Amino acid sequence: MKVAHVTLTDLEGRRFNGLDLARRLVASGDEATVHVFHKRSGDPLVRRVGGRVLDTAARIARRIEFLLSIQNILSPLSIAMYLNKEIRRADVIHLQMVQSGYFGILALLLLARGKTVFWTLHDPWALTGHCVHPVLNGCERWKKGCGACPNLKALFPVALDATRISRRIKEWIYRRCRPDIIVASGFMERMARDSGVFTNSAIHRVPFGVDTVSYRPGDRFAVRERLGIPREAFVLLARASRSEFKGYPELDAMLGRAAWRNAVLLTVDGKNLFDHRKDRYLVMDQGWVLDDERMADLYRASDVFVMTSRAESFGMMAVEAMACGTPVVAFRNTALAELLDDGRTGVLVEDGDSAALLDGINRIKEDARYRAELIDAALLRVKAEYDFEAHFRAIREAYASAIARRANA
Repeated sequence: MKVAHVTLTDLEGRRFNGLDLARRLVASGDEATVHVFHKRSGDPLVRRVGGRVLDTAARIARRIEFLLSIQNILSPLSIAMYLNKEIRRADVIHLQMVQSGYFGILALLLLARGKTVFWTLHDPWALTGHCVHPVLNGCERWKKGCGACPNLKALFPVALDATRISRRIKEWIYRRCRPDIIVASGFMERMARDSGVFTNSAIHRVPFGVDTVSYRPGDRFAVRERLGIPREAFVLLARASRSEFKGYPELDAMLGRAAWRNAVLLTVDGKNLFDHRKDRYLVMDQGWVLDDERMADLYRASDVFVMTSRAESFGMMAVEAMACGTPVVAFRNTALAELLDDGRTGVLVEDGDSAALLDGINRIKEDARYRAELIDAALLRVKAEYDFEAHFRAIREAYASAIARRANA
């Protein structure tokens, strides 16, 4: 089997953007390549799409799209993909994170000719007239074809309300190309079905998987010594991001309420967002972490991973923390409520409630037995439901089934 993955970049999010999956396919005897618009690694499986001239043309196309208030339709890089010999000879073309202005969905009309096309929906953008997470605005117009958009400035912003037109273009393309759709959660599966845009497509629910060899429990104090974290500190790990989806205001409000002594705030992603809290916390910003072993160490070193996301399509970081034996506290919203069985494998609190977030963390901090029970149950759940090998097998079976279905059509 020959598989070509198409995604934005290779290293960032490689656990679920196609690179790890491609490596596993090759290890199993298949052929796989990863075609990206931003190449960060030297991995021989990764190919860069475009070049200086096409990149300039793509930037111009994105500007035109913004003025027309459409998205991811006109990109000239789509032609480069269609002309790519490895993509054209693949049995399966698997789209991953493509809603970034580089991939034009009109390319589906070309790529789907005689090919089996899969598309993993990492968020609901494919279902809407422009935004990534309509649930954040309490909007359900995506069920009706969009139009009268309540927030044109939401990621990804548009100048004018052409959301109904954009949504109709997407639906028209999908119905003709019939891509197989992969979703990682029940939340995303319900959205995909309720939207009505994939009525001609098979929808496969396949949870993402974590490599439990890399992400596993370890000696917390030994890890802290390596990382320079005080041995007896109370360590809170969080994602530092001003993205409207990641809950920075709620996280900051919770930190302002807390009265912990000898506390460390360990962050990944952004830096310096919590400098104003350094009078009360030892803030250790790690930036964007690409190395699995280092990321696993950060989980192991922490007493609690707090995930303040206001909208998630899956919640990979929660699964990674669970696999490392670190309790998770999160808001009860979107897909996170599926990952965490409240009070058994993690703690869920009402969306946006920073006081409840603090209460959930404090219970884990103060009740050693409760903490141990959460850890044990979470580890069992990860092994049973979120193992990468199970994810790989399910994806490969979906490929084979779709190829056979097309052959018999």
